[in-house]
Amino acid sequence: MKNVQLVLLSLVLSFLLFSCSKHEKLAAEGMEAELNGTEWVATSITAKISDTECEIIGEADGKTVRLLLVGEPKYGTNKLTGGSKIIYETSSDIKTFIGEGEVFFDKIDYEEDIIEGTFYANLEEEFMIKKGRFKNLKFEDLSSKDSLRDTAKVDTVIKNFSKVEADYVLGTGTVLDYTADSAAVFNLTDGKIKGNAISKSNILFYFEMPSTIKSGTYTLEGSNEYIITATANSVAYNKISSGKLIINEHDTSTKKIVGTYQFEATDANSTGKNMSVYNGKFTIYYQ
Repeated sequence: MKNVQLVLLSLVLSFLLFSCSKHEKLAAEGMEAELNGTEWVATSITAKISDTECEIIGEADGKTVRLLLVGEPKYGTNKLTGGSKIIYETSSDIKTFIGEGEVFFDKIDYEEDIIEGTFYANLEEEFMIKKGRFKNLKFEDLSSKDSLRDTAKVDTVIKNFSKVEADYVLGTGTVLDYTADSAAVFNLTDGKIKGNAISKSNILFYFEMPSTIKSGTYTLEGSNEYIITATANSVAYNKISSGKLIINEHDTSTKKIVGTYQFEATDANSTGKNMSVYNGKFTIYYQ
């Protein structure tokens, strides 16, 4: 009986060690996703970037996920349009995702040939790829433009790329999406982190917070330290009636802040116009 217990204990410990090592490896590098509700971690990965396309392929357990983007990838959101797509393939099935999905690059380092980012795609109720991410992936650089790249500029972009998102409502209108990535710039000035985030529809959000800010929840209304305002259709909404800012992470070594926010505001001229912002989230790199 004792020998049986020892064998069972050994099997359990082996399983736990295998599971931990698998996830520890992904924490450093790898590719994973949730395929129609099932966790999937690639055991074989290849990636390449050329003048005409970017391709990332992950394989495991007879399942292949292929990210194919037309043209060189760009920092931030890369939509599945213009020939770009995500392909899911098994020995008996192939699904091609276009339109509803994206590949988001947090890092494209042409000096070290490293890429990092996230992805998702869905075919309505038929099949969904969620929580996709790739980290610290080495890619093959086939681009002819390598000699034209300014390494210093690339390093700066990597360190200072920011993304700000939210849902918002003007007055009693419909819910609209707000996304600002390449037009989000933040700086450390006079002990405060300040910056504007501008969407393609020219909605502007302004953020201001102390450089010493730590993880926690902060009240926006009546505060001169923690400030978020918005400008839409040339109307400034800076009178906050209620709101909160939640900081999940502030890494002073990489100058990175991650958090969420929501607020209710009226316009600066007190004309009765109001704006509701919720589901706000951001990843800010400041300089």
